[in-house]
Amino acid sequence: MELSREAKLDAFFAMTNLFSAESGEGSELREEMSALGNEAIEALEKRAISFDALAPEKQRVWLALWRERLRRRGRTKRLDPSIHPEQVSRRLRQEPNSIRRIIIAHLPGEISRKVVELLEFEASSENVDEYTADNKIVEIVREEFLSGFVAFEDLIKPEGIDQLSGDELEGLIWQLGLRETAIFCRGIEKIEKLAAFLKGFEESTAKEIGSAIADMKDIEIERVRDSEERIGRIFGLKKIDDGAVRRLGLLLLAEVFRHRSAAALLYTVQKLPLHLGEELNEFVEGKKSATGNSDRVSIEIRQLFDENAGGGE
Repeated sequence: MELSREAKLDAFFAMTNLFSAESGEGSELREEMSALGNEAIEALEKRAISFDALAPEKQRVWLALWRERLRRRGRTKRLDPSIHPEQVSRRLRQEPNSIRRIIIAHLPGEISRKVVELLEFEASSENVDEYTADNKIVEIVREEFLSGFVAFEDLIKPEGIDQLSGDELEGLIWQLGLRETAIFCRGIEKIEKLAAFLKGFEESTAKEIGSAIADMKDIEIERVRDSEERIGRIFGLKKIDDGAVRRLGLLLLAEVFRHRSAAALLYTVQKLPLHLGEELNEFVEGKKSATGNSDRVSIEIRQLFDENAGGGE
């Protein structure tokens, strides 16, 4: 899982400090750092200044956290409780029944039940003990299976949005789509045209969009034009419906994840149903182009997230 440039520098800085402290070979490390290039060295020096300004106890805690992160890298030990059963089922469809039984036997109860339903698989048709007698084999199977997923502890720099459950994440996607549609509507000057546009949605959705329009203040014309571009790409000539609102929310969310690590994206994707996760991936990868102004959208999304977190995160 790829780290962001900032996280890579933090990891390198942590490794140099840990290695220097344990081996006493800090001078040799500094010589090797000269091969990194001036830009990377300057960035590391800035981190060193910030690190030196910390109290000794905070320095110890920071290094201890990074030591554990580096030690655990790629060694996920548990299935995140927010993972969507469809994501688990897709991976298990590729496995023989013997492997399926081992994994299903070790899944959390609710996820296990839903996975069995999705696979239409009779987990108890054979004795599970027959496949779990050898602890080493079980551990190998579990580690291989878990390697396809991400745990919260694997995220180098988690953000508030990473703490959302799957249901909460889908709720945020819906709110993002509604809000963006409302911004688009602010550019429709004639009441008749606005009413005609809203008639394409379910009645309850149209009411939510109307409430969002009423709550909005001081929307810049450039922001409305951004929204018009997104709406044109999502809705096009197709029927306007609630599914399109969700796709619009996914497009906005993708603009945030373009600036984050591959692990952070996978951690979010694995919480969503397959069709939503796949579309989010496509948006992030650019297979379905998004607009510019990602920084502005990222700020808006974080503001919306803070608002929905109960008066601030």
